[in-house]
Amino acid sequence: MQPKSKYSKKLIYVGSLNKTPDRDSMWIRELSNLGWKVLTFSSRVNISGNYILKKIKKRFSFGAEYRAMRFKLIELCEYEKPDWIHFRLPIEFDVFTLKKIKKIVPLMTEYFNDDPFSNKSPFGLNWRFRSLIHLYDINFTYRKKNLIDFKKMGAKEVYHLPPMYDPLTKFKVDNKNNDSNGYMADAAFIGHWENDQRVEFLSKVITCGYSLLLHGSNWEKGIKNTPLKKLLPVKSLFGNDYNRIYSNVIAGICFFSKINHDTFTERALEIIATGGVLVCERTDEAMSHFTDGVDALFFETPEELVNHIKLLKKRPDIRKKIQISGYSKLINGQFTIFDRVKFLDNLVNKKFVEHR
Repeated sequence: MQPKSKYSKKLIYVGSLNKTPDRDSMWIRELSNLGWKVLTFSSRVNISGNYILKKIKKRFSFGAEYRAMRFKLIELCEYEKPDWIHFRLPIEFDVFTLKKIKKIVPLMTEYFNDDPFSNKSPFGLNWRFRSLIHLYDINFTYRKKNLIDFKKMGAKEVYHLPPMYDPLTKFKVDNKNNDSNGYMADAAFIGHWENDQRVEFLSKVITCGYSLLLHGSNWEKGIKNTPLKKLLPVKSLFGNDYNRIYSNVIAGICFFSKINHDTFTERALEIIATGGVLVCERTDEAMSHFTDGVDALFFETPEELVNHIKLLKKRPDIRKKIQISGYSKLINGQFTIFDRVKFLDNLVNKKFVEHR
């Protein structure tokens, strides 16, 4: 980091800036609330070419479109001369761009909310990022297991920035169209398809006679020959529709991505934040936050998942106790986006104090 005796708290925030799903606006909002003048830059590009060429360009982040995007970011840094530039999931950037930016901006950090070291990730997707880890002044990783990986790649500083939820966008939403027992369905899962056990587990829910709401991406091919096919078409869901479902089902199911080696994610927190009851894959990390049978219910087998749904449906008093306890644990813990941004902000401010 280059010495700077005084700083104006000007930040360039670089991310996809997509709205569905929205991974960036809550970070931008909370950084602004802490006094940063946040300038945003979208890393999205409009790719030209035929289908195959577009797919290759996107996978390896190459071509004139990506070069133009990178040059625009360098120009923005040269014009604004921010104190800090922060990237979220910077797979699109090359060594020339980052080295150029480092000559302009005193502090360069990144947050990687996927697992860049997973051998199950699409071929070539994260190779450039891994080779450039050492260029950032501070790296932040979503998974504790990646701390060692980052250090092996030469990271100067690396910190665990775990899953969080946004209280301003994830909250209870009542539904006037619930059935006679007060719920939209017995269970719900909102998330992407993955070639793991989730199809088997959710199929078991259906074959045991329980109603299920399923939403997310890439489910069509994965379930067309399973009991879940009757739920087709499966559509993605965001915003208040997401909140409404988890607020109004008996059991909010949570699976963890095996591609990313997840052991905890935002979904677990969001289910509880919307007033739902978390019924979750059993992992040590998840159970370090919420007590099994008290704040949430955890499962390892399809039978265990179904038994939890059966219990919650049969015993509304038990469901209510778990719901209240889980919510209390959530709001009294440090799980919000504000908690994560404050941690980030404290580290950044410390850097500038050290170099005055």
